[in-house]
Order: sequence, then C-alpha cells, then structure tokens
Amino acid sequence: MRLLTARYGAMVVAIVIAGVVAWWLMTSNERRIDAAHATCLKEIGSQADKATADFAARTKAADPKAVDEAKGVGDAVTSMMQGIGGAICGAVRDTCKRDFDGSACQAALTRYK
Repeated sequence: MRLLTARYGAMVVAIVIAGVVAWWLMTSNERRIDAAHATCLKEIGSQADKATADFAARTKAADPKAVDEAKGVGDAVTSMMQGIGGAICGAVRDTCKRDFDGSACQAALTRYK
C-alpha cells in the first residue's frame, strides 16, 4: 500500500512540475515578445504579398511588356514592405525588451497576439 501511495505521490509531483514548466513557457516575457515579433512579421509579410498580387491582377489584361514591368514593380514593393515591416517589428521587439510593462510594449503585445 505504501509503495502505491509513493508512486501516486511521485506522479502528482511530476505532473505539477510539468504544469509549472508549461505555464512558464507560455507566459514568460521573452516568449510573449518573440510570439508578438513573429506575428508582426507574418502580418506584414501577408500584406506585402497581397499588395503584389493586387498589382499583378490589375495588369493581367495588358501586353506582356506591361506584365513584366508590373512584376518588377510588385517585387520592389514586396521588398520595400518587408524591409519596413522588419524594422517595425524589430522596434516592437526592442521596445518590449527595454520596458516590458510600458504602454507601447503592452499595446504591441495586445495588437500582435
């Protein structure tokens, strides 16, 4: 009987430790900052892809030269938006690392959940 109780006690302790580790990983400041940064980059990237697709769709009926030019401009817009997005998302990450409890960081964490 004592051996059975000891096994259950060890299982309970292991479950509690696993729960604490999982809770810490899900709610730590670094993890929240990294998740917000990744979400920001993903959102900016999808906006860049949408802008390029919209630009290319408007020129489909045009002649082949115009389509090539539109593709070049679309690629330039995508690169520019990704560069700007990387700077914006990097600023969010840096701001949160400096002052996690500040209003700018908290607004960014709320925006990029």
